[in-house]
Amino acid sequence: MKIKISKSFIILLFLICLQNCAKKQTNSSQNSELLNVSNRQEIANANNGNKIRQSIENAAENQTRKPTKVKGIEISFDLIAYRSDSERERLVKLVEESLEKNQVSLIELIDYDCGGGAGCYDLGSVMVQIIYRIGEKNAVKIFSDMTSVKANRLSFLIRAGLEYGDNNYDGKMDNKLIESEFPELYTLLARLNKCEDCQ
Repeated sequence: MKIKISKSFIILLFLICLQNCAKKQTNSSQNSELLNVSNRQEIANANNGNKIRQSIENAAENQTRKPTKVKGIEISFDLIAYRSDSERERLVKLVEESLEKNQVSLIELIDYDCGGGAGCYDLGSVMVQIIYRIGEKNAVKIFSDMTSVKANRLSFLIRAGLEYGDNNYDGKMDNKLIESEFPELYTLLARLNKCEDCQ
């Protein structure tokens, strides 16, 4: 008996594995963050944090699963709702700065803790929306010198975002492929993924 495993399932397993590695590295910083409640409140009040938090809390109270929009980029309820205030604000800041073609923020967004499972597909959708907005040529320039590990994760995020995301907002999964949707970016990522000196 043969068992057929889809690309999506393999992507999901890979992202969960990467997520677990990232969680181990950030546990100590998260523990210190939780202990400093007054600092978290100061962060929440800065940069419209209260509006974002209130929007998310209202959605949770109403039991709606509406996405949050940040400068036109839809961030799924699952990706943002159950985060600490500082994590939500960090994601919003990364999205805003990524739309300004900030290389550091775009690279950091690749490693954002998506929580595994559906959250990683949702992060892929956010990444795809950003690439559409900034343009493929700009994305190629920004991502051209990243490590093979980051290139591999970005490749999985984009594949998940194109296949399962609703990037044209028609209420249906797009089911697109990186090879045809972002051919230049696909070529770059394929080259970086094969680069043994890039790690």
